[in-house]
Amino acid sequence: MCNDHINNTKHVVFFCIKAKIVVETAVSRNVLNCFLFLCQLFKKPLDNPKQAGGPILASEDMKAIFSSLPDIEAVHRAMSDDLQAAVDNWNENSCVGQLVSNYVIANDCHVDIYIYIGLVLK
Repeated sequence: MCNDHINNTKHVVFFCIKAKIVVETAVSRNVLNCFLFLCQLFKKPLDNPKQAGGPILASEDMKAIFSSLPDIEAVHRAMSDDLQAAVDNWNENSCVGQLVSNYVIANDCHVDIYIYIGLVLK
């Protein structure tokens, strides 16, 4: 009886963690879509040289504001894809902490990973 309870508890915990990662993966995709929408909404019109009244921002300002957006999109898309792959291949040994940590380290992000993981698993 006790072993059944332990096994059931493990399965419930396993399912809850996977469900949370599924939700976070969906949120990640949504953030990426919002990011792309905002780029279309703001950047594209500002880039239009035929805009009535001339350009709103100088070329240097455009570069300062928007130059890192393609890199941000690429990293976010790759991380979202990796999260989705982790969900698709989920098992009891799955771990997304290392996946997130790899992106933080590879991209020199200044993020407190423990706070992020704590929020993900709340």
